[in-house]
Amino acid sequence: MFVNSIQLWEILREEEHLVTIPLSMEVTDSIVSPFSDRLVLFLVTITTSKGIYLSAYSMSVCERKDLGAQYSLAITEIMNYPIEGLKILINRGWLEQPPQGVDRKALYKS
Repeated sequence: MFVNSIQLWEILREEEHLVTIPLSMEVTDSIVSPFSDRLVLFLVTITTSKGIYLSAYSMSVCERKDLGAQYSLAITEIMNYPIEGLKILINRGWLEQPPQGVDRKALYKS
């Protein structure tokens, strides 16, 4: 089945009928990143929240206890990525201060 998928992908690529993956997204032989390190790190740090959400959702709809435990372990591991990313952002001066909560007392005074 996997071989058929590759063959189908090759046919669609030759006919330029790729819908889900644009041709501009193919891997190139370039060694220069088209995106800055700052942008890539920011996106990886931010998108890990989606991974946590999807893992938690999968755990909530899964009826197998063994898979639930595996999802729980995966979530705790995934939760370390944004913390490390945040540390790198701060150390490089790309994020001076993490987002803070709203100061409700200051809002009441104004």
